[in-house]
Formats: sequence, C-alpha cells, structure tokens
Amino acid sequence: MSNVVLQDSRCHKGFPQFDSTFRYLGPLPKSCGHVHADKLVGKQNNQWKTGPSAAYPPGMCAFIADAIFTACAASGGGSENRTPKVGNVQSNPKGLPESAQCNSVQCNSNQTHTAVDSGDPSSRSQDNSPVTAAGSDDCVFRMDACLKSGHPIKVEWDGLERDFIDGFGLCSPTRWPPLSRGVRRTSEMKGLAAATFELLSNVVHECIPDLRLAAFELVTGKFQGSPFSDDVLKELRQRWANLLRDPIDALVIDDGQPFLLRGLAQWLSAFGV
Repeated sequence: MSNVVLQDSRCHKGFPQFDSTFRYLGPLPKSCGHVHADKLVGKQNNQWKTGPSAAYPPGMCAFIADAIFTACAASGGGSENRTPKVGNVQSNPKGLPESAQCNSVQCNSNQTHTAVDSGDPSSRSQDNSPVTAAGSDDCVFRMDACLKSGHPIKVEWDGLERDFIDGFGLCSPTRWPPLSRGVRRTSEMKGLAAATFELLSNVVHECIPDLRLAAFELVTGKFQGSPFSDDVLKELRQRWANLLRDPIDALVIDDGQPFLLRGLAQWLSAFGV
C-alpha cells in the first residue's frame, strides 16, 4: 500500500482482498516464486522459526529505500504524484484540523470556529503574540499560553508544509521539539507535575518489581488481574488529592461518572487548562 508510483513488477499494490469466507485473494500472489525446503512454522532448536524474519533483511531494506528514492514522486507523492517546487511551498492547503478546547483559543463570536496557526510565517509574530485563527476574524490562538518556546514542529507531505497536529489539542507538548516544551511553566506547575509523577512512579515500582517482565505478561495476555489492590489505589488517590487545593472535593465522584472529574479539573486548572 503506497501512494508513490513504482514501475516494478515485483511490487503488488492495493488493499488486501478477501472472499466471503475471509480467504485471502491478493494482491500478493500465492507463491513468491521460490522453492522453500522448510516453512516458517513452529520451533527449531527451541527457537521460533519466524525469529530471523522479525526484521527485514538488509537486501529488502535496500530495495524499499531504492524504490522510494527513485519513485516518480520525489516527496511523498500524494494522489497526483506531483513533484514539489522548492521555494514555493504552500501552507495548510487542505483544510483545518478538528477544533480543540484550550484556554489558548479566544473567541468573540457566537459561531464555532477552528483556531489554528495557519503555518504562514507572515501570520505569526516572532514573540509568540496572538495569531488570528484561520477562517475567522474573531478567534485567535494564543501560542504563548501553551508555555512553550518557539513554534510547533513543521511537517511536509506532498510538497506542502504545515504545523504538526497530533490530535491532542493545539497546546499538546508533542507538537513542539522536546527542548521547547514547558519552558514557560511556573514553579507551581513544575512542582505539581513532579510530585504527581513521583507518586505514580513509587506505586508502580512497589506493586510491579519487574516492569520488563510485567510488560511481556501484559502483551501476551498472561496478566490475571490488576497488580494494584483497592487499598493501594485508595491511598494513592488520597495522596494525590492532598496535592490539590481542595482534597475533599477532589475525591467526590458525581452520579453517573466513574472518574474523579473534580480532582482532574483541579489538577488541570493549575496548568491553565
């Protein structure tokens, strides 16, 4: 499956096809064209026969890299496989991401708008001052309220450039390079984040002595139950609530809700959310 144009008979493009009994029909042929004396089924010498095939062999990696490099589309391809024009890159050409609820977005209209950084350098100031949201004169995305340094990561596809969107809101930390995240946080924010992390980390290590082994058991379906007892979780929640401004209210679970939404609201409000 790819959107680059490849002129190679060894490549079979298309989505997997199945018949009514879910039998695989293609596009890959039934036979690879070689004669194999042994099949990759079961174990041999106490090792799974599929073990060596867990990673592509060097020859196949080289073939894939060469196919991409020599494809008709020099930069991702896309539906039209057009070659990008260097120095004339458009920004945010194919619509806007889904709107995100964030205090960094301010609207002065009854209408619902999507607030984004358009990606056009001319629409942004160098000091992270408010930027007018694309498609609206009434909404602005206040990048400085995200407490990051600089601008989000730029991504390029099909010769077009735009700000990276990860689906977790315009202020999501992963939209920025690691060294630019949270540099404008207050001491209160840093203290609460560190204390919360320490609480969770200590409980995890107390209840799960071997994290690596537990991870293997989890992915192989061998976990029979939660490693955290009710008493441990109750104590953890109480210690977490004590970090907040109103510990009693933080532990209230409203009717119809299984979560500590009041506690989460207090925690998030400390970060300006």
